[in-house]
Amino acid sequence: MDVDTYFAHNYRHLMAKFTALKCTAIRDKICEPLITGKVDMCKVFTDKDQFYSYSFQECLHPRLKCPVKKGLYHLRNASITADELLAMVPLNFEEIFSYYWNIKARIYDPSRPKEIVLCINFMFKIDVVKD
Repeated sequence: MDVDTYFAHNYRHLMAKFTALKCTAIRDKICEPLITGKVDMCKVFTDKDQFYSYSFQECLHPRLKCPVKKGLYHLRNASITADELLAMVPLNFEEIFSYYWNIKARIYDPSRPKEIVLCINFMFKIDVVKD
């Protein structure tokens, strides 16, 4: 995954509210919520030994940490394996290949909760890659 994002201001702290939906097809939008939650992004930026530690810390330049400084950030070649995904969601191995996945997140500074810093909405399907 490659992503570029620009933070227009400095932020003392960032939180994320997210929803993960499993969908039967990419076009008909027949989806059901799987997980909803809230994440402290400042903790995500510094966690060690988590599935995302390498992908979302080593692949992000410049490195993100709180307080977040205004500027352009680049995520390059980030990935997640099926095993890592299964550690996060209540599914069996076959199910992760059977659906399209829609992730929606709103990133905000708790000191200004009505101001959305970053909006993320993407859909993907996981397939088996064979040599």
